[in-house]
Amino acid sequence: MPRAIVVGAGIAGLASAGALARTGWEVTLFERADRVRPGRGTVTLWPNGIKALQALGLAGGLDAIATPVPAYGLRRPDGQPLVVAGAASGALEVHRADLHDAFIAALGERVDVRTGIEIRSTRAGRPTLSDGRHSYEAELIVGADGAASVIRKRLAPTSRLVSSGFAAWQAFIP
Repeated sequence: MPRAIVVGAGIAGLASAGALARTGWEVTLFERADRVRPGRGTVTLWPNGIKALQALGLAGGLDAIATPVPAYGLRRPDGQPLVVAGAASGALEVHRADLHDAFIAALGERVDVRTGIEIRSTRAGRPTLSDGRHSYEAELIVGADGAASVIRKRLAPTSRLVSSGFAAWQAFIP
């Protein structure tokens, strides 16, 4: 069975680990924090995001935790539409904690979650990570450790982030 290591237990890391496990990979998920915890606020799932979750087998139960984005969408301070959304768009709003819990529940038995592990070094070739005490090898390493990814900087030092031209909006709901 092929082995994968996913670094980062946020939404991207959990989704990656769960999808790999469901396709036959043995997965170790490393999280730097002392426990796996969700972010705050909500996430807007646009139709392409929902399709991605469906392809990963993670869309089950979205109806129970998500709310359709109201028809008014997002507006500028002057009232002009910034993004027109609503029932016709198929966009959903979901609290990060609920999405996080759904992803945790979908991990399955092939995912070994380890917290309190900070990756300090990497090696390409046979992909290897180290926390300074132990080395971990796998056929695949997924760096889901955020925009300031330590993994990306170490394994692909010439890569850089490029703006997609879109902004991320975050809201807080009761």
